[in-house]
Amino acid sequence: MTELRNLIGDDRVSTQLIDRLAFAHDASLYRLVPQAVVRPASVEHIQQLLAWCIRTSSHLTFRAAGTSLSGQAVTDGILVDLSRDWTSVTVLDDGRRVRMQPGITGARVNAHLRTHGRKLGPDPASIIAAMIGGIIANNASGMCCGTAQNSYNTLSSMTYVLANGVTIDTSHSEADRHLQERAPSIHQGIATLRDDVRADEGLVATIRRKYAIKNTIGYSLNAFLDEDEPARIIARLMIGSEGTLGFISDVTLNTIADATTKWTAMIVYDSVDEACATVPFWRDAGAAAVEIMDDASLRSFAQLTTTPEHLRITTPGASALLVEFHDVEPPSTASSVSWTTDPREQAVLWRLRKGLMPSIGAMRSQGATMINEDIAVPPHHLASLVKDVRASFAEFGYDEGIIFGHAKDGNIHFIVNQSFESSAEVDRYERFMDRIAEIVVDRYAGSLKAEHGTGRNMSPYVEREWGSAAYAVMYRVKELLDPHAILNPDVVLCRDVHAHVKNIKSVPSIGRESTANLCIECGFCEHVCPSRGLTLTPRQRIVLQRERVINANDRAMVAEIDRSFAYSGIETCAADSMCSVVCPVGIDTGRAHQGHASR
Repeated sequence: MTELRNLIGDDRVSTQLIDRLAFAHDASLYRLVPQAVVRPASVEHIQQLLAWCIRTSSHLTFRAAGTSLSGQAVTDGILVDLSRDWTSVTVLDDGRRVRMQPGITGARVNAHLRTHGRKLGPDPASIIAAMIGGIIANNASGMCCGTAQNSYNTLSSMTYVLANGVTIDTSHSEADRHLQERAPSIHQGIATLRDDVRADEGLVATIRRKYAIKNTIGYSLNAFLDEDEPARIIARLMIGSEGTLGFISDVTLNTIADATTKWTAMIVYDSVDEACATVPFWRDAGAAAVEIMDDASLRSFAQLTTTPEHLRITTPGASALLVEFHDVEPPSTASSVSWTTDPREQAVLWRLRKGLMPSIGAMRSQGATMINEDIAVPPHHLASLVKDVRASFAEFGYDEGIIFGHAKDGNIHFIVNQSFESSAEVDRYERFMDRIAEIVVDRYAGSLKAEHGTGRNMSPYVEREWGSAAYAVMYRVKELLDPHAILNPDVVLCRDVHAHVKNIKSVPSIGRESTANLCIECGFCEHVCPSRGLTLTPRQRIVLQRERVINANDRAMVAEIDRSFAYSGIETCAADSMCSVVCPVGIDTGRAHQGHASR
């Protein structure tokens, strides 16, 4: 690492155990310990880092907020942390466009746009914590944006750095000529791929069908149909590529109008089947959002002290739709529904919905890992999909399986919790995922990842979903843009059919009474922590306490963690409880570690 320190700066390269372990976790079910954590501050640093990786046969992973759910932000190579220095935002054209670096959160960008009456198209539930790098690299969508307003379809321009160090700014009128001059073989290779894709009528039809619904499996092959110039084709390919094709140093998106009036209601039904049956009515009436929550979802926030009494729904079998209309009044036939236009009441409803994943995760038994899946089908298949997924829960013994999601788009998330301490448990999960693939792909021609990105989680299933012709094109793209395989290997594309059941993290108890056991490592707390950027975040403090348990038999490692944690984990914690305010389940990490210090 000496050469790398000389290139990037000694203070920007850390091989300390505490840093490596802190970044071994993200919001997914995977754990990989990086060799080093690097914090580049410029495009020149990125270029030097890429060249170093090629020379030393190393590999790297770019990471912004680490809120990704499919394992694309962890690595056993070089972890490139972008959360500290890549935070600029420039509002353009009176808010109609916005240029951003990867380390700023979506919520902060929207705050800049609010005075212009505009907002980003992508609206993931994690937008308060998720950063632009991940939002773009995963092609994130969310509650309202559907496919029309996701990152791909709101792209204006991008500056990207290829693995060979070539940098292209597609906002420049001569961007394609720049690519041709600086990387002629890549320019020609992309042009050839474009022509090959367009000449295959069957493949063209597959691409159009796949992107008629939400889909983040594999590479964005629609780029070859939607753009002509190789420089802009690459920019489109970067969206949803999860850091496997290059580095996005900045991106400019077209924004959308923020609604001036919103009507919102939580509508409770006797069953999830009844709720599904009414989704077409709300969609056809013009609802901007139709979010489904099953009975277990409702119970997850009914237990929270911050939930208003009238929203504590615990009726067995009940289900709910959170429906919202933007600048269009709800249909008069829905007069029996209690709509609110009060922003404070709306905020309460959306806080519950956006906090579902952590509140559900908090219900899991100690030691269990939470698995959050993300599938989509043509919307008219939604009710059947929900029935089939629930049947799969029963078949594989996931009695506490939970379903929620974006019903309007035919996109549901489901959560199961389990331990992976035995080979039998790993096998159960693998067989369950094979069944889900059978349902989604073979039965409904759907997407195994609608908006969370392929990651490690679904990389073994890409060929099954797309077919061999499309899969071959994806590998040609990867080999052309990353010939040395230095960029996030085994993410998006992977030949190992068991990759999704390897490197699964353990979530041990860190004290029977500790509220920190509720943590699912979502990262929602990090953006408010005063010590973020200095030492550790609340999530990382909890992660390191779990690492003490995981490595309990290695006394030297535990001692090293404790030595570093005394300052990084305890002394620099402000203990201001801000983490508990934004945590969906109210975990006060500062208070927990005050207790640790007293012990």
